[in-house]
Amino acid sequence: MSRRYPTLDEFIKKHLITPDFPKNSYVQELGFRELYVRMTTRYINDERLAPVLDIAKAMASKPGKGAFTKLLARLREQYPTLHIFAEQVLNDRFALRLEKLGFTKLNPNIHGESYFLKARARGEEQRANVG
Repeated sequence: MSRRYPTLDEFIKKHLITPDFPKNSYVQELGFRELYVRMTTRYINDERLAPVLDIAKAMASKPGKGAFTKLLARLREQYPTLHIFAEQVLNDRFALRLEKLGFTKLNPNIHGESYFLKARARGEEQRANVG
């Protein structure tokens, strides 16, 4: 019997509605073989940020074919107030792509570098969709 993981949308929505919902899970997402996420609060540059979607493990079904770019575009549109944190990025090509997508590199550690994308300011999502 195989375990059914929630979709990423189910995970995000349940967490936003029910704070006691488990804060981490493997999730199902189109274009990904494996995706492990957490919902957290983070302190970055002395600023408390929440909610933050931590992407702890992302393995695309077809690496290099845009699965993460599509996922990011969808998340930014559907959840504009959600911050995104990619932890322990070990792939140099993916790290460069994150920077091109607007992520900021945070302090590296022995396990790789982490990247952060701050949510859009309130109202900014409407301006982005206008032009």
